[in-house]
Amino acid sequence: MESRKYDKRIEVFANVSQSDGFGGSIVSQQSLGKSWCRIKTPSASRLTELGKTELSTQLIFQLRYRKDLPYTVNHIIRYRDTDYTISSIINKGFHDTEIEIIANGK
Repeated sequence: MESRKYDKRIEVFANVSQSDGFGGSIVSQQSLGKSWCRIKTPSASRLTELGKTELSTQLIFQLRYRKDLPYTVNHIIRYRDTDYTISSIINKGFHDTEIEIIANGK
């Protein structure tokens, strides 16, 4: 593993429904935690292999797998005050050590 491979800091959020006090609910974002990662811009050929068509606002986040911080397609990644919705999660190496997340910017 490369030293200092993960040099960018991201925060993972989940949408949570809370009561508004009047019988309804409000959707808000709850922070699940922060993590270090490596960020890449995808090549057009790689994304078309995965079936993606919108290429302009997508990023690839490579990070270590953590049991205490679950990553699902319902979560949101915040990097530099921009929110990215997770579109796919790929297990790299099949040893549950690293994952690759492809996310779309809002």
